[in-house]
Amino acid sequence: MLGHELLSNVTISLVWANGHDWKPGTQTASKVQEFGAVWFVEKGQLQASLNGKRWVLEAGDALLLPRNMNRERLLTDTGVVWWSIGLEAQLFGRLDILPLLHPPVQWQPDPTTRELLCQWMQQAAQQWPDNGLGYLPTSLPRDEQAMLIGDGLARAIFGLCWRVLSVREPADSPLRITGAPDWLVPALWAIQDDPTLTPILLCEKYAVSPAHLRRCFHRFVGFSPQTYLMERRLERACRLLRSTHMTISAVGEAIGFESVYTFSRVFTERFQLPPSKWRTLGGSELDNKSSAADKPGL
Repeated sequence: MLGHELLSNVTISLVWANGHDWKPGTQTASKVQEFGAVWFVEKGQLQASLNGKRWVLEAGDALLLPRNMNRERLLTDTGVVWWSIGLEAQLFGRLDILPLLHPPVQWQPDPTTRELLCQWMQQAAQQWPDNGLGYLPTSLPRDEQAMLIGDGLARAIFGLCWRVLSVREPADSPLRITGAPDWLVPALWAIQDDPTLTPILLCEKYAVSPAHLRRCFHRFVGFSPQTYLMERRLERACRLLRSTHMTISAVGEAIGFESVYTFSRVFTERFQLPPSKWRTLGGSELDNKSSAADKPGL
């Protein structure tokens, strides 16, 4: 699955949040759900017909749903208290990563995760108060602060889902991100594992032309291949400087710089501090003072 470098580029947005307290016999028909969603049943039982398949969620069950899921019917015979949020999860603000977890998928979180999931979804629903129906995702954020809090809660909830569901991916199963070419995600993994790769090596490895590589990176990642590769190299350098006693020269060599002087110059341009000073001050790889996204012409 996606490692630290890629997950750090994932943005999670809360689209809606609802708390539902249905009496026995409550049922409703719905329309196509345009966004991904997480449901959690706190008490009772919820039955759902989704894309022609019947689901039964008992107390403690969670369900992750993909985009464009047709919810034909929701009902409860016993009464049910359940929570639902709609969310978007995008890598680089462009790629929908929900398909990597292969929704729809139902599971029962462990007690600790279940408690957190319930609490965070309740908090999200409080930030996005319902219009009184309690049946469909029609809530709106309370205010601008609620949007900020809601996005944070959605990120935390998605993180719990990711921790549980990402480990279910078979080792030999190719992962796809909607809209991206087949080779892009493997290329991003390869860069994550070895940031010393170059655009030429990527073209050779994945049998694509330099022009096609540039087009895809600009479209789906938002940066040129060279810029993205350099950012990953410098992130790796930050981790080595912070967590090892390697010399500055050795760190530069480990991330593909032949000259310590070139490494120091590039690092200083990116973080406004030379590597030795950055290490002394306990700098963070998350320092965004000179983020690539702010650089002109990318």
